[in-house]
Amino acid sequence: METTDVEKSQSLASNDINLTGVDNVNAFLQFVQWIALPKGYREPKEQGELAVKFDVAPETLSRWKKHPLFWGLVQREFKEWAKDKTPNVMAALYNRALKEGNAAEVKLWLQFIEDWKEKSEQETKGVMKHYVISRGESKITICQEDSDQTEQN
Repeated sequence: METTDVEKSQSLASNDINLTGVDNVNAFLQFVQWIALPKGYREPKEQGELAVKFDVAPETLSRWKKHPLFWGLVQREFKEWAKDKTPNVMAALYNRALKEGNAAEVKLWLQFIEDWKEKSEQETKGVMKHYVISRGESKITICQEDSDQTEQN
């Protein structure tokens, strides 16, 4: 029998997590790891086949998806699986951004996989807000500093 990525992964340990109400903890954790993989990487390919492999009813796997910790564990496993792929993805997205001028995918990858957050700067002396209201070709810019308002055409 061939060993799959799910069986090789040691990132989830049953003693780390309180899985009250789960009868077969090892199968539950393997199911988490299986769901965390992109569909093309899953073995077996179908959830029903996995139920047979675990010797549980297909309804058991569906019930496990409703466990309060399930999707958080899936997200953690996916991030673990994806982390070492970041350099290749970043290179591909970088090349695409150079060709198409769109770096939104790079930002999304960094936010999701690397927990990157945008930094915002605030001026401590006074608050300046700019609102641009446009309709067709005419634009109105409203600048507001503290309680003063000015309008421009």
